[in-house]
Formats: sequence, C-alpha cells, structure tokens
Amino acid sequence: MLRKSFALLVVFCSGFSAGLAQASDESRYLALELNYANPDELRRVDGNGLGASFLYGFELNRNLFLEARLTGLILERGEAGGTDFYQQDLGVDAVYRFGGRAGWQPFVKGGLSVIRNDVDIEDEDDVSLGIGVGGGVISPPLGDLGMRFRADLRYVRDSYLDGMSDTRLGIGVQIPLGRQAGATGDYRGTSATEDSDSDGVADYQDRCPYSLSYVKHDASGCMQPNQTIRMYEVTFDNGTSILTAAARAELVDLVLALRGQPQLQIRIDGHTDSWGSAETNLQLSRERAEAVATHLTLQGVSTQRMSVKGFGETRPVESNATEEGRLRNRRIEIVLLESPRR
Repeated sequence: MLRKSFALLVVFCSGFSAGLAQASDESRYLALELNYANPDELRRVDGNGLGASFLYGFELNRNLFLEARLTGLILERGEAGGTDFYQQDLGVDAVYRFGGRAGWQPFVKGGLSVIRNDVDIEDEDDVSLGIGVGGGVISPPLGDLGMRFRADLRYVRDSYLDGMSDTRLGIGVQIPLGRQAGATGDYRGTSATEDSDSDGVADYQDRCPYSLSYVKHDASGCMQPNQTIRMYEVTFDNGTSILTAAARAELVDLVLALRGQPQLQIRIDGHTDSWGSAETNLQLSRERAEAVATHLTLQGVSTQRMSVKGFGETRPVESNATEEGRLRNRRIEIVLLESPRR
C-alpha cells in the first residue's frame, strides 16, 4: 500500500513540476492557513486538533490551479496531559475557481496526500495514503499588493489502519508571487510590435500593461493624470445607489487599470439629471459615487487613493429636455489626479 501511495504522489508531482515550468509569473502564489481538525472517533483522541498548512499554487488555465500542500497537525489524547498524536500531510490538489479574478472566487478542490501518523504507541506509527475533497472561497485582492483572504473546508479519507475520515477547516491568507502591479511585464516570446492593451505602447516597453485604451498615456504606457473618464455605462437601480450588474461589469477594466498604477490618485464624481429636487439629487449623486468607491475597494483598490464628490444636477453635459440627454447626465466620472509628492 505504501509503495502505491508514493507512486501516485510521484505522478501528481511530475505534473506539478511540468506545469511549474510553464506557469507565468502572475499566476503563482503562496498561502498560509491555520487549521482546525475534527478527527475520526477511531483515532481515540481527546478533543480536536490544531495545526497549519503551507501551500504553493500555480495556474494551469484561467480557472484551474494546482496546489502543493504541507500540513502539520497536533492531536491530543489527553493521557497524562501530554501531546500524544502528531500528523504530517504532504499532498497535491487540483483547484477549480469560479467567478472573475477581481471579485469573490468560490472554489472546489480535490487531490492525494501522503500522511504520516505519529502516535504514542510506536508500533502504530504509519505512513498512509489520503484522499481529500472540499471547497472554499477566496476574497477579492486587498490593497495594491493583491493579498487575498481564503477559507476552505476539507474532508480527508486516510487509509491509516482500517481507514479513517477527518474534517479540516482552514483560514488564512494568499500572497501573489508574480510581477507587482505597475512593474514592467515579462513579454518574452511576443513580437516587438504587439500591444495587448491597445494604448499605443508595445508590450515589451509597457510599464502599465492593463491601462485603459481610450485615455491619454505617457511614453511608458501609463495613464496620464489631469483627465476625466466619463462612464455612462455605470448605472444604478432607479432612484438608488445600488450598482447594476452591467455597471459592475463595466468597472472590471477600470479595476485592472488602477491596480496596474498603484500611485495614481483618483476622484469619483457623481452626477444626476434634473428630475427631483436639487437637494435630493445632490445627496443621491454623492451616494452613487460612494457606492463606486466601495466597489473599487472590494476589488483591491486602496481607499487611500480615492476621494468622492457629488455634483447633483449642476453639471449637465446635455439638455435635460430629452430622455437621451437625461440618460447622459446620469453618469459617474473618474478624475485621474496627480500623485502626491513625497
């Protein structure tokens, strides 16, 4: 059984190494989790276990990842007040994530482990094969460094002795290892004229590879300050400050662009048409600007970079006499500002 266990793990690790050689710098990460274990009653331990996991993951495609995992757990039997049961777990999991990179990402996972059970009765020590399945969720990036919180619940079937089933809860952080936002990208293998973000600067020279194509850029491909982006497609439910699904989709490219220029400051301006009282429109415009700021924060844009302002109906871009004009006047504007001097 032990030989088969190691043979299966070698097959998984071989695939892991092959994928590592092809993984891009932006798709690798480390994670550290604290674990709470609910062990099988057959283990005869007193209470639950505590431990930690160290993980290294990399992307196979947009939604599929592989994670190498090392877990250490301490289980207690309560005999003479001592710690009598240790467990170490080395394994590989396939992880499938749902949702976009900028938002919350639920995931499912499954894989194989080699588990060492170290108990106080030495002749019961053993190395066995474990099979685990589970799921969890990863938060949006927090701040410009892209760190995420993550949590998962995992069921592990351990072939130790006659077979045992444990449940583990993990909570921790995930840290990207790739190119930091705003740094020059690695475009080896692309042509000298390729321009992925259509900003007029070739990829190999582009310091801001996710910038918006329809704004002014400097020679390095970064968005210039002192310009205003009118976002007519960022809409809200009628009379509210609740972003529509279409609005959240429209903001995806802006999130990527802002995370690619972490020093760029912005102001979010809210505007309305002239229907309703001026006082109500002023309040509603500010609430809508704040709603956009909150959304950007949840997607990893630092609050230190943003300010908000509501103008109500005072700055129309077209006549309020027509429905088309009123629709254009109900808008969000993103004002790109100079970075503060240090």
